[in-house]
Order: sequence, then C-alpha cells, then structure tokens
Amino acid sequence: MKYVFVGGPGRSGTSVFVHRLQLWPAIGSFLDNELKFFSEADGIWDLYWNFVKAFSPQRAPMALKRFRLLSQNVATSSARYVGLSEHIGEKALSNLVETTIGQLCTPEGIARQVGPDEFFRLFAGMTETLAGYLKYPDEIAPTERVFVEKTPHNLLRTDLLARLPLKSVFIHVMRDPRLIAASLLKMPWGPGDLVQCCQWVEQYMIAMTSKFAWARDNGITIHSLFIEGIASQKAQHIQYLKRVLGVEGDETIFDTLNPEPLRKGAETLSSKQRVILNAQLGPAAEALGYSAGAQGVRRPDPAESFMTENGLAGAGWM
Repeated sequence: MKYVFVGGPGRSGTSVFVHRLQLWPAIGSFLDNELKFFSEADGIWDLYWNFVKAFSPQRAPMALKRFRLLSQNVATSSARYVGLSEHIGEKALSNLVETTIGQLCTPEGIARQVGPDEFFRLFAGMTETLAGYLKYPDEIAPTERVFVEKTPHNLLRTDLLARLPLKSVFIHVMRDPRLIAASLLKMPWGPGDLVQCCQWVEQYMIAMTSKFAWARDNGITIHSLFIEGIASQKAQHIQYLKRVLGVEGDETIFDTLNPEPLRKGAETLSSKQRVILNAQLGPAAEALGYSAGAQGVRRPDPAESFMTENGLAGAGWM
C-alpha cells in the first residue's frame, strides 16, 4: 500500500483535489476528515521531541495527555469536518491511540525514552492500522491500494513524515497566494485583517520553500501541483498522477474543476483590497507562475514537466 500525504496552505484546494482523487477505485481516504496527528501541535512531532529528542519523565506524561486530547478532537465532528470516530468508531480509535502511546511507557505505565527507529515504527503501525479501516473494491489487491491523508500543513512536517517506514508519496497543492489570503479573510478562524492574512500566507510560503529545499537535498520527492494548473491542464495532470500513484481509473475526475469558478474570489475584491494583495503577495505569486495583472491565472506548465515521475517535484518553488 502507498501512503499519500497531501498538504498545502489552508484554502488552497486540497479538499477539492482529494475529493476528486478519491473517485479512483484504488484510492481510499477518510473524506472530510483531517488526521492532525501528523502535522499539528500536540501530535506526533511533539511526542517525538518529548520521547526521543529531549526526554523528560516530567514533561513526557503531559505530552501524552495533549496527544489524547488531540485524538479526541480528531474523533469529534464539527461544522467543518467529519470526526474520525464516524469513520471507524469511537472505541476503535480510542483503543488504537491507547495501544500506540502505551508502548511509550513501561509495563507499570511510566513514560520511557525510546529511540528514533522504534518511535517511527510505532507510528507507522498506527498509520497502517488506520488505513486498514478503509474499504476498497475486492478487485483492488492490498498491494495496489493507496491511502490518502489530507491535512493542510502536512508537508511542513516532511522531515518527520519521510522517516515513517512506509511507502510514502508527498503531494503539495497550491493556489494563487493572493486568492488564499482573500479567502482567509472570510474565514471565522482567520486573522480578520487582510494584511495579516497576507502575512499568514507569506510565512507559510517561506516555511514551505525551506521544506522543498530540504527534500531536494535529502532525495525526497514533493510533487508540486497548482489547483489552477490542474483545472486548465486536466489530461496532463491525470496521466502524471496515475504514473506517480501507480493507479488506473476514470480520466474525467477533474472535468468539473474549471479555472473560472476558482477565480470567483477575485471578482468580489475591492480595488483597495487588490492593491494590498498585489503589494503584499504579488511578487510571490509571479514567482510561482501567476499573472501579475489577473489573479488566479497561471501560465501552463511545460509539457516536459509531466514526462517523468518527478517532473513536477518542487515546480515553482526553486
């Protein structure tokens, strides 16, 4: 089984992408759920720090407590997400979490320091167990199945995820950063100020650029896709993804994804907001291949970018 970690800045099109990708029979995903264990605060990264890098018998139990609280949050449905417990059951999830983190303790329940290999094997096993709850058509052999996990900031933890002993694929989905900032402005959980929204996006891009550089230096492939590019070059992206994921399926999954609806956010912006967006994020957008004058319009990727498995690795970020 392949394990595909999809990430990108919030409001970039990751959900749209995974919803359509999941239409291929070999691909399974807990739709409308984000497994924040892999990238968010109090998840695996914090456990790694507390149990491997800087073990303390006083701090480690608190890290376990926070991980349990995070798992409860992931299990619970909200207005935006389907709780993982609706997919696999609350008891199954609780048992999995307790079985996994229980191995970070002695038989007497005392937190213990573990080595990196043991740590990553432990959470790879948790990931494999979660993937095992998904249903695939009988004709899809276990070795041909693909598990997709989408949480926006996944790829900011590429250095962590790449150490899981799994057959992993990393896909980053991006959108015109100016439209991401404009969309964030409408979100109740966003900063509520357009300049601050731009700063959020800018800081994400700085962090993600460093991850692309790290991945390149360490022989890790991050496939760099742009939602507007997928919408305008459907056939090329279909063939590229089939090759990268090793799957077959309907070639019309992106047919309802079109460039113009993706630009609707730009049409409602005031002239003042456009000035702010272009001033704050215009150079970054142009560096990623977007038009300076028309927000949400990106130049086509050259044909040779799709010709090899790693053709779009890091595209636009280096």
